Amino acid sequence: MTELRAALPKCATAEMRLSAAHPGAGLGYSGTQSRSVSGYGDETLAFDATRIINSGGPNLMLPHEM
Repeated sequence: MTELRAALPKCATAEMRLSAAHPGAGLGYSGTQSRSVSGYGDETLAFDATRIINSGGPNLMLPHEM
């Protein structure tokens, strides 16, 4: 968990392409920031990020908690 927590700030962006048939479409995340969470034990990691949805047009950006 210590290594995972230390790696979170390095995860500035992530991008996933859902289908080779739709190369312009995909999902992504940006702006990860850790946050505290209680009641779930020491082996817990929570973070906020912005979800990016791209359907081939302008990106739709949504705040997201994990």
